[in-house]
Amino acid sequence: MIDIEAANEYGVVVSNVPNYAAYTVSQFAIGLLMEICLNIGRQTDAVRAGDWLGIKNSGSSWEPTRMEFRDKTMGIIGCGAIGRQTAVIAMALGMRILACDQIKRAEWENSEFHYTSLETLLSESDIVSLHCPVTDKTRHIINMTSISKMKKSAILINTSRGHLINERDLASALNNGGLAAAGLDVLTDEPPMDDNPLLSAKNCYITPHVAWATPEAQVKLFDSIVENLLAFLAGKPRNVIKN
Repeated sequence: MIDIEAANEYGVVVSNVPNYAAYTVSQFAIGLLMEICLNIGRQTDAVRAGDWLGIKNSGSSWEPTRMEFRDKTMGIIGCGAIGRQTAVIAMALGMRILACDQIKRAEWENSEFHYTSLETLLSESDIVSLHCPVTDKTRHIINMTSISKMKKSAILINTSRGHLINERDLASALNNGGLAAAGLDVLTDEPPMDDNPLLSAKNCYITPHVAWATPEAQVKLFDSIVENLLAFLAGKPRNVIKN
């Protein structure tokens, strides 16, 4: 949202607040996955509506997205603080991780965590979770071409930025069986326009960009903003963003 190049050119200091919500966003990403696979909200609503027997016998209607996490593969595109923490939770649930990132940390590699190419990640993952920034290389990284490389049973999770996804391509894939489901906390336009195709797409779970908003994360955010301001006033800016 800020022209960093222009700010640097004119000597305007731009500071951010990194990693304040790594735990919060990662648990939300896994929460979206759990809701998609377990349908806890829908089952609760049905029981409250008196449909106990319907719940017991309606497994077929929820079959496309039900899965046990153990021995599944999660592909993580962008493995910084949030992506890494998502991987930690996923591995605790019995999943193996395929990660795609420009920076590879050898110390993270083990029997459950491997770096790989984007193509391999897309083709082998049961779940693909996005945790990368929007750049010229990642804008619309999820599109009809990349979706065609994924399993039709795969689930897409995005708690990063809406511009990573071509929304019309994703909606088409969901409606036509190209993907099983998607869990999105972010969209290209927020709030979405009424004609956003994802609002009516099959098995598309959308939340209003709240993955970051636990009280704990907000305290970290506000404290760090104050520290940034105090550091700037003291002539020692911190968390400065350069080109």
